Amino acid sequence: MIVPQDLTLKNLNNEIACWIDILFSLDDSTWEKTRITGIRLVDGGINFLANNTSQDYPKIFPVLESFSLKLAKTGICSYLYLRSQNRMAHKIEKLLQNPNLA
Repeated sequence: MIVPQDLTLKNLNNEIACWIDILFSLDDSTWEKTRITGIRLVDGGINFLANNTSQDYPKIFPVLESFSLKLAKTGICSYLYLRSQNRMAHKIEKLLQNPNLA
């Protein structure tokens, strides 16, 4: 049974941290299934990780993973996501209030 939870900064931070762990532990066969998120910056990062292995950049990958996890724990990513969703909700609300919509 799936139980929905409120979308809080804490839940988003934990989810982002889990996704980072997953991205840095994927094997080559899984990369093809995970390349498109619809977020240009994230897709660019995923493509970089997919096209370059940790053997290509042995010093960069651990630093990149550590930095990504620390960034996720700051809440900046979650805040930006929630902010963009709130902006989108506001635009939708304005469209729905427009009497010219048929």
